[in-house]
Amino acid sequence: MKLGDLVRDTSDGVIGIITRAPYPYGNKYLGKVDWEPNVVDVLWSGNDKPAAMHLAAFKDGVEIIS
Repeated sequence: MKLGDLVRDTSDGVIGIITRAPYPYGNKYLGKVDWEPNVVDVLWSGNDKPAAMHLAAFKDGVEIIS
């Protein structure tokens, strides 16, 4: 996945665009050893600003369509 990819929520068909490359989100000082990217920002149709979305959503519920 990359900046500009179109995504679709498979539960309701809403389309969005990735507006920020994957980045780490959370508190790295709470004992997390790996500080890997785990979130992307997506601007969903009908919204006026992007929302953070965990990468786990791509395993079940969100798909890249372009």
